[in-house]
Amino acid sequence: MASGFGSRTVANCASCHGVHDIRPSEDPRSMVNPKNIPATCGKCHPGANPNFAVGKMHVDSHSKESGIIYYTAQFFKYLTIGTMLALIAHIFLDMYGRTRRLRGDK
Repeated sequence: MASGFGSRTVANCASCHGVHDIRPSEDPRSMVNPKNIPATCGKCHPGANPNFAVGKMHVDSHSKESGIIYYTAQFFKYLTIGTMLALIAHIFLDMYGRTRRLRGDK
């Protein structure tokens, strides 16, 4: 996400997969081969061990296959939309009430 917004200090594909020597993860020379993970991740994360990158790396929060991440993103999206709509409704109702009171309406 940070890369999409233009950050130049965030990891990108080449940070983990290499630049001109990209190989399948099964290849022992691959930077993302499980045996090379401590060295690859250790470039940015000192002390990285073989379990450092055990989790899923390429997660799309817009895909249902992402499981809980998808549902959490959906929850917060609709929570934010609902909160903003309630706030806007409150502002308009308050303005309506103030206008009626200023006019002397009951």
